[in-house]
Amino acid sequence: MHSLSQRRRRPSRAVALGIAVCSIALITSCTRLLSQNTDTAARPNLDAGDGSNTPTDGIAPTDGIGPPTDGIRTDGIRTDGIRTDGLVGDTLQPSKRARGIYDTSFATGGVHSESGYLNGNYFNAVLVAPLGQVYVAGALQVNSSDWGDIILQRLHPNGSLDVGFNFTGTRIVNFTPFELAVGLHITGQGKLRLGGARTVQEDPLVMGFNDDGTTDTDFGSAGIVLKGIAGENYPRAMAVDPVDGAFYIVGDDYGDTPYAVKFTAAGAVDSSFSGDGHLVLPGLTYGEAIDVQVDANRRVVIVGEIKPAGATDDKAAILWRLNPNGSLDTSFGNGGVLILDDVFDTGVDESAKGLVLDQADMLYVTGSASGGGVSDLVVWKLDETGGPVSSFGTGGVYRATDLASAGGSGGGSALKLDASGDLVIVGSGSNGSNMDIVLLRLRRDGILDSSFGDGGKVIVSDVFGEPADDYARALDFGLGGSIYVAGMAMAPDGYRDAILIKVD
Repeated sequence: MHSLSQRRRRPSRAVALGIAVCSIALITSCTRLLSQNTDTAARPNLDAGDGSNTPTDGIAPTDGIGPPTDGIRTDGIRTDGIRTDGLVGDTLQPSKRARGIYDTSFATGGVHSESGYLNGNYFNAVLVAPLGQVYVAGALQVNSSDWGDIILQRLHPNGSLDVGFNFTGTRIVNFTPFELAVGLHITGQGKLRLGGARTVQEDPLVMGFNDDGTTDTDFGSAGIVLKGIAGENYPRAMAVDPVDGAFYIVGDDYGDTPYAVKFTAAGAVDSSFSGDGHLVLPGLTYGEAIDVQVDANRRVVIVGEIKPAGATDDKAAILWRLNPNGSLDTSFGNGGVLILDDVFDTGVDESAKGLVLDQADMLYVTGSASGGGVSDLVVWKLDETGGPVSSFGTGGVYRATDLASAGGSGGGSALKLDASGDLVIVGSGSNGSNMDIVLLRLRRDGILDSSFGDGGKVIVSDVFGEPADDYARALDFGLGGSIYVAGMAMAPDGYRDAILIKVD
């Protein structure tokens, strides 16, 4: 396991190629975990957040890796606006699909992980580049006085760090008390864009990076654009317009006042969106905006959860659809808003966590439905107007009971369409004593694909080799059809680490 840890030493998991830990907010010296014994070495380049990206050892960054010239992956949306389910350039063929086998040869014992201080460590996003490199991003809590910093890494397909990216394969961004990343995107020019937030108010931001890990100073102001918003504005997801490359970030005030923010492709706040680039999603409080996608017609679809009747009401899943200027698309749902409440029974909590669109702009939404102390993973299929597609599952809904064990609770976190047009869903389920990572593959009709894993399902438990909680937050497909799953897990020492695993 690769470790960025000041809090502890983990002799049974230490390896030779560790990453440095930042101990203060600005550029400083770092330590590297080299083996079971800790030796120190200076980290060449720890970002101070000022856009300079100057190595502390005085060595200028080199650009030994040119930007990709073949197809560009943009979460299944081609740059010509035509949605595909694989990679531009057709490098991912329908026959190249995961069989559903947890790859224990990936990284170290099947898991790439990063440990910081205490529990503020997780990967929220994973993106496979056109040449097969794997980007992951999230947050790392580097010391007791810092709530979390942005962590961005590039790995080889086998899970080893790609040292052609920022010398070490890792870049830490530390501005003030708190930063985190929620989304990744590669532009048509091979530039990397990272969405997230910074500061106590969690102001939404997008940062630009070159292929070698240096700051792309042509983007925004010295490589960054942010939108200052009063109050706390926790971000949860980022999406990109397939036509003009604009960025949308959605989130909420920690379970209240869901919002959306829009930035231009060049890195400026887009004031054409709701007048100032910021939209409070209309008419609802006690809600979360959790995921976002942009369809081929540039309409912005946001999913999440709310309490329709106020703080004491049970939760309901919600979808908003917006036009590019931030107005509600009244052709969808009820005036642009669709609420999925009491789907299976009254008093049931529903939540929408992940979203994907197919070529016909059909919507697939995953999340959970909870009642009687048990939570089930659910997937809804909706047509372009928000109506249920009755041929999918039962009345437009697939429901997975007993996800990881008999009577065990669970829920979906994210989903994508693979090269054959089937749905791969990642989430988590209880095995009776702790949480496991769960992957499902569904056909377009809402029936489990029995050729995947064990009857359509893969359970990955105890990634660190001991009983503990494991959670999935995001997925992407490798060039050979493998599935990379990002999230977090409880390590043997009782603290939460950021993790990435691979299923072949």
